[in-house]
Amino acid sequence: MKFGLEFLQNFLKNLTCNFLVIIFLQKSYITKNYNLDIILIGYPVRLALKCFNSKHEESLLLKAITLQEMVKRGIFMSLGPTFISYSHSIQDIELTLTKFEEVCKLINNSSENNYKTLLEGNLPKTIYSYNIKSTKNHCKYLFNF
Repeated sequence: MKFGLEFLQNFLKNLTCNFLVIIFLQKSYITKNYNLDIILIGYPVRLALKCFNSKHEESLLLKAITLQEMVKRGIFMSLGPTFISYSHSIQDIELTLTKFEEVCKLINNSSENNYKTLLEGNLPKTIYSYNIKSTKNHCKYLFNF
């Protein structure tokens, strides 16, 4: 039996955490292809989007543009946590990845100095934050797109 990428993808689709594995594998390729430093961090069912500039500093501007452009394409992602569940189908994930690649291409076509021209409106602001410490000793997952 040949264990190529197609076999691996079909096998992983049947795993309990298939959504995360597919996102991890495909988004890693997408962001690297467009020279962007964007990751998901957190627990597999509740992930936060983190975007970094070329100096490896967290960039709220890049995150705002990414979220803005995803919403314009019909994909809602929160400024805070993003929740993934079994209600999301493989087609939902494939559509999300397709739209995410469109966004990465748009951002990549603009220089970092011109990111502000892509933003429509003001930068989002955190108006309330509440951090609850975990009572369990689970490790956090880091997914590099």
